[in-house]
Amino acid sequence: MADNFLVGDINNVAYGSQSGEAPRFTGPPDPLNFQGSGVAAVGNINAWDPNNPNLAGVTSVVFPEGLRDPYVYNWYLGVQREILPKLMIEVNYVGTAGHKLFRAENVNRIPGGRLPEGTCVIDDFGRKLCSQIDSTAGSTGDPLNPFGRLNPNFDDLRVWKNVVNSIYDGLQFSVRKQMSHGVQFSAHYTWSHSIDGGSSWHNGATSANGSAAGDGVTTDQLLPGLDRGNSVFDVRHRLTFNCVWELPLFRNRTGFLKAALSGWQLNGIWSFQSGAHWTPIVGPAFWGADMSVFKDFHFSERVGLQFRAEAFNVFNHTNFQLPGANFTGKNHRDALNFGQAGGTFNPRNLQFGLKLTY
Repeated sequence: MADNFLVGDINNVAYGSQSGEAPRFTGPPDPLNFQGSGVAAVGNINAWDPNNPNLAGVTSVVFPEGLRDPYVYNWYLGVQREILPKLMIEVNYVGTAGHKLFRAENVNRIPGGRLPEGTCVIDDFGRKLCSQIDSTAGSTGDPLNPFGRLNPNFDDLRVWKNVVNSIYDGLQFSVRKQMSHGVQFSAHYTWSHSIDGGSSWHNGATSANGSAAGDGVTTDQLLPGLDRGNSVFDVRHRLTFNCVWELPLFRNRTGFLKAALSGWQLNGIWSFQSGAHWTPIVGPAFWGADMSVFKDFHFSERVGLQFRAEAFNVFNHTNFQLPGANFTGKNHRDALNFGQAGGTFNPRNLQFGLKLTY
C-alpha cells in the first residue's frame, strides 16, 4: 500500500491483481478490488480492502529479473551410546545454512532522510547524510515531503529480493531411560545460535514467543550487512525433562486395597530456556512445569477407567512476553510504554478428567 497525494487525493495505491488475471492498468475498474473513485479507479490492480486491511499491506513489487528459489544446506553429526541397560546418551551437532532468503525491502527511504529539516551529518562510514524533509506546502496544502522519503509521492514501497542469508549451529545432549521398574525419563539440553541478516520477510512477526520486535526491513538499505546478527527467534539455551513413574504402592496387595490404592502414575514435563535477545543482556527467560497424576481402575480385561488430574504451570511461575508481543506499540522508541513486557504467558491451570477404555 502507498499513499499518493498528488492528484485527486488518492489515498491508497497497491500492486498486483486480486482476480488472478494479468494486471490491467486501463479500462473499467474491477469493483472487487476496492479501487474507490478518481484516477486510481481503472483496471484490476487491487487497492485497499476495508474488510481485510492486511490484503494491501502484504503486497509488494517484484522487479523484472524475478526471484530465485531460496535454498538450504543441512549437516549433522551424532553419537549414541548405551551406557547401562535401557539407559542411552546421545550427542549431536546440527547445522543449517539458508541462502537467497526473501526480504520485502522498503526502498522508499534514504539514509538520513528523516534528520531535522535542513540538517546534514557525516556518519561513521564517511557519508554525508542530509535531511529530505520539506515542510513547504504543496498545491493541496500538504507538506511536500513531511517524512523525508526518497519519493514523497508514495509511502512504503516493498520490493521482494533474495538478499538474506542465515546460519544455525546447535549442540544437543540427551539422556533417555526406557521403561523399567516402573520408571521412564528423558532429559534434553540444547545450546544453539542462529544468525541472519533478517529473520522475517516484511513484518517481523517472528520471535521466541510470537510477534515481537522483528526486523521487517534493514536499518540501512545501502549497507545491509549492518543487520547481520542474532535472529529474532535465537534462544541460546534450552533444557527439557520429562518422566513417568508408576508408583509401586500396594502393587502386591489384593482386593480392595489394590483396587483403590495401587495403579497410580506420576508424570512431569519441565522446560527451561534463556530469553530471546531484546536488550544487550538478553530478554525474559522462560521456565514452566506441567505435572499430572493418573489412576487406573481395571474392571475386566477389556474395560478400564482412568482418573486424570493435570496441572499446567504448576508452580504458577510468571513468564513474561517480549515487548510488542501484543501489537501495542511497545516496539517504537517514542512510545510511552517502550520496552515494557508485552504481557505474560498462562498462569497455573488445573483440570480433572475421566477416561473410559473398552
